[in-house]
Amino acid sequence: MNIIKANIRHEDITIDEVSLSWITAGLTGDAEDCMLIPAWMPFNSDLQGEYEQRFLWEMLDNLKDGMKLPVLICPSDRDLRCTIIAAEIKLTEDTVIFDGLYNKTGRYSHTEFRNILFEDLSDDDFVDIYVNYGSSADDFEHWNTDHWTSHMKQRVYAYYSRFFADESNFTLLSSDRYVFDRKEFYKCVDEFRDNLK
Repeated sequence: MNIIKANIRHEDITIDEVSLSWITAGLTGDAEDCMLIPAWMPFNSDLQGEYEQRFLWEMLDNLKDGMKLPVLICPSDRDLRCTIIAAEIKLTEDTVIFDGLYNKTGRYSHTEFRNILFEDLSDDDFVDIYVNYGSSADDFEHWNTDHWTSHMKQRVYAYYSRFFADESNFTLLSSDRYVFDRKEFYKCVDEFRDNLK
């Protein structure tokens, strides 16, 4: 098995010293993809972006076989709502494998994001809505707006857990396998983690 060295250079993910964004641009044929940045860099500072970044780092800290892990994102938006290049993860005892690169083709839906909590609400939330707001769809919208900030983490985690589990949101760019030594891979990840502080 050929082990490829994952590294960080000038805040970039490199594979055998070649920028992952350059590899991606070669696959898509879009020169602008050379500008994509590692998904493990700081996100935009709005509240939704903050929880999206926490969600991503929980993915990194809990890698699973078959997971679609964001590796590159749009440099201007710096969140999970825009362009994402993801790697399908395979794990062995000694390696982390990018088993193909994928383009996120599913679109972020603000309407779905707003309404995703409805089916995940607790009994206490429903009591709060009914007692303090009412029982119509408009009443739920008022509750949703009033609780937008306090329920942001719950909303982000529910939305993106489903989004990344849905294969229809991703299109295969390349079936090339990038096999990393597990310790070297996490050393690279930890360098990005240190840059978040």
